Amino acid sequence: MVREEVDPQCPHMRCLQRLKDCGVEVTTATHPWCHWRSIDVQDPEGNLVELVYYDKLWLEDAHSCGCRRSRTRGRSPVQCVSRGGAWVMTVSTLPAQALAERVARRLGHRLLTWRPVTGGYSTARRLIVTCADGTSVFVKGATDARTATWLRTEYGIYSQVQAPFLPTLYAWEDDGSSPFLVLEDLSGAVWQAPWTMARVMQVLATLRQVAVTPPPEGLGSLEERRTGWSGWAQVAQDPAPFLRLGLCSASWLASTINALVAAEAGVQLAGEELVHCDVRSDNLCFVRGRVVLVDWNWACHGNSTVDVAAWLPSLHLEGGPLPESILPEQPHLAALISGYFAARAGLPVGQASAQIRAIQLAQLRVALPWVVRALGLQPPEAQTRASRV
Repeated sequence: MVREEVDPQCPHMRCLQRLKDCGVEVTTATHPWCHWRSIDVQDPEGNLVELVYYDKLWLEDAHSCGCRRSRTRGRSPVQCVSRGGAWVMTVSTLPAQALAERVARRLGHRLLTWRPVTGGYSTARRLIVTCADGTSVFVKGATDARTATWLRTEYGIYSQVQAPFLPTLYAWEDDGSSPFLVLEDLSGAVWQAPWTMARVMQVLATLRQVAVTPPPEGLGSLEERRTGWSGWAQVAQDPAPFLRLGLCSASWLASTINALVAAEAGVQLAGEELVHCDVRSDNLCFVRGRVVLVDWNWACHGNSTVDVAAWLPSLHLEGGPLPESILPEQPHLAALISGYFAARAGLPVGQASAQIRAIQLAQLRVALPWVVRALGLQPPEAQTRASRV
């Protein structure tokens, strides 16, 4: 059970230094979109322990629009307690150990070691597995029916597409309920590096390579997902979740919603290009001169420019250029991307997770001004917190 207690003085750096002073090996991660920092250690029994710190002001904003923290990892037993502003999570290692042993058998080697990999926004289980012959691989295993379906989609890409923007596929096993992928270990790659224009241009060049790659047989189309992507149409039907975010007033939305819906409806989604459909910095890395894209579970065929447009809000959040400097004069795409986040960021956490809602809100704070500029709309006036209650 997660208790709703937050220490206003989150001692992240103090705790990190204390662990290092004690000789404890730690790994850290920072997620600026959702104001979340974590420290990962292993306890004496080999259990993964994650200490998660949230920014207090962000928590107040998240709570004001209906967000609540919850963290689960598939079917693994998870215990969460609040200790001085940190969420301490102990996750049973038994399912992960069994997965690591399955992988070693599939590779035909004896298991040497394994370690969990933190990050990712699905409940799929992630490991780095090392075998006795020195082979080191990344493993993603299903934890429920949905992640099993996603893994099968990914396998369809990795098994049918040969391209430098993909990690190497080493093995695949599907027992009907808990499939797993074995891929190239990219833990030594450069992840979430500071954005320079050279790196931005390298990613754009890679996305052009993706676009000209023939999609595998049987891959769904982006056009078929139009209803799910039509976020402003959803906001028009039920504006309350969006308005609770406080990014605009009800009067501003009433005066602009028709233009937003019309612009969104005019976007071209159909096409025969390969589309990743989830391009963000945590889904790409730099490996010896090439850009590698991971997490292909949303892949489809369609208008590949959507991949570029969907990447731009997170790119700007991380210090990159404004969206229109990469895609100028693209009001339909600006409406599509802003609408996607507008329809989701204010929804209850129970339908996703607090972290996902925070990331959606952070990207909406970039995408909404983008569409306002692209359509020449009046800038929105933010609601006060009192008017949202």
